[in-house]
Amino acid sequence: MSSEFKFSEQIKQLEIYLKEKNVKNFDYSQCKDLKQIGEGGFGIVYSATFQGTKYALKSLRKNLQLQEEDIRDFKDELENFYKIEDHPNVIKFYGISRDSNDFLFVLQLADGGNLRDYLFGKQKDNFYEISWSELIQIANDIANGLNHLHNNRIIHRDLHSKNILIHDNRALISDFGISKQMDYSTSGTQVKGMMAYIEPQCILQYKMDDNKKVFKRDKKSDIYSLGMLLWELTSGVPPFYRYPDYNIMHKIINMQREIPILNTPSDYTDLYRKCWSTNPDERPIMSNILETLNNLSKTTDNFKMQNKIDKLSNLSAMLSEIYIDLTNNGSEFKQISKLIKESIKQKETPEHMFEYLCENQDSDLNSCILGFFYLEGIGTSENHENAFNIFKKTADQISISKFYLGECFRCGYGTEKNLKSAISWYEKAEADGHARSINALGLCHIKGIGVKNDKNKAFDYFKKSYEMGYIPSCNNLGNCYEFGRGTKTNKVKAFEYYREAASQNCSSGQYNVSECYKNGIGTKKNLDEAKRWYKKATNNGYRNTTNSLWTRFWSCQLR
Repeated sequence: MSSEFKFSEQIKQLEIYLKEKNVKNFDYSQCKDLKQIGEGGFGIVYSATFQGTKYALKSLRKNLQLQEEDIRDFKDELENFYKIEDHPNVIKFYGISRDSNDFLFVLQLADGGNLRDYLFGKQKDNFYEISWSELIQIANDIANGLNHLHNNRIIHRDLHSKNILIHDNRALISDFGISKQMDYSTSGTQVKGMMAYIEPQCILQYKMDDNKKVFKRDKKSDIYSLGMLLWELTSGVPPFYRYPDYNIMHKIINMQREIPILNTPSDYTDLYRKCWSTNPDERPIMSNILETLNNLSKTTDNFKMQNKIDKLSNLSAMLSEIYIDLTNNGSEFKQISKLIKESIKQKETPEHMFEYLCENQDSDLNSCILGFFYLEGIGTSENHENAFNIFKKTADQISISKFYLGECFRCGYGTEKNLKSAISWYEKAEADGHARSINALGLCHIKGIGVKNDKNKAFDYFKKSYEMGYIPSCNNLGNCYEFGRGTKTNKVKAFEYYREAASQNCSSGQYNVSECYKNGIGTKKNLDEAKRWYKKATNNGYRNTTNSLWTRFWSCQLR
């Protein structure tokens, strides 16, 4: 069976399933004002208008490489949406839209953004302040939404403040990207989700590298995450927000938790402490949680919860998130630098932020960001030698520093160029599961940078990185299939991979899709589509060069 035939059959399977379910179809050609508003490990979210009404559109990772597992996951998420419709504290599902072979969920658009940003917005003059009545309402909303999921035999498994949306002053649970029905048998060993909200049992299994899949998340897993959220409502900041993931893992498995905020009612403190108990059997059931929150909401004393926040410390935590996310997503350093500068200028000056990082080196993460400030000249002059020394100092603790050390040795930033050392540091980051470093190893093996040219190894690295969710590797796999590098030539498969990369906002993928439509590579020639995708690529920062073949391959290049 040809790849093209198999792919079309998989598309037909989904079309039949959607028709059987009587899922409403939103004509993508009628979509207006499309704008990206969010991105996560399971897809990209856009706002869009259909016939005068605003909606959210959620595209799916691996949307265009529809294997049996992907079709099952798509159906599972759809089933979850059907089970939970019409609840005031869960995001609403309206239907499906389709852009060529891309299937998108059409969802309720929340007007207040996510809870984390909403709480950040309540910070002023180094103080976070929220009325007790509003805090309890949000807590009740989240608990009621979670109770509804559990009553419908759905475990969320990724509950955190970015997956809680605010709409019309009410909280709604969203993003069921890794949710599972309770009778679904897999558990998996990879730690998925945001580290500070993950229960100790998941982390311990991950640290032991246990491949026996002995632990399965259940209702108690969500209740642990809920406990962290209840604390966050009183503090205005995420739990352990000043620490990198490796520190958070250590704290959680050693039974360390956040300290209660001054003047928090004792019943509320007792509740979230029980929720985040290390022992799942000590965590309360949802009915008891709701009863406690309901009693707390009846207090007539509507006081203000306050928490003093170090503004620069909070900003540093936000910059850490930007720095890590954009690096891991494949953004070029100049793009990361630009967004960091824009984020700083909303609250501070780059120079003041640089001074703060210099004076607060108690955190490896602060040090790591300072290295990037030196590398790109943010709030100071470029000083590659300082950047190199800082990355080297923090590399034992932070995977991303290993990647940047590889970059320093590859390009000669702050040290002599040494391609073998670059490979060595990429390999050390690979051992930590750093997908971008794995993609970098693929690129080096394709071109023979620091290693012997080995296209088979390159293909394996790209595949491994792609399976870890690194979208630029998807584009590189497309190139391997197009030109037979490390695998048999398969133009149709090449087009499929390019299309997936393009749908996830990878500019090189968008350019390659344009080339495929222009020249009939793996698809029929279509000059209108070629022009459309070329325009998307250039608007997205794609830079063509005289060496167009290499530019097409070096997707979201190392630097």
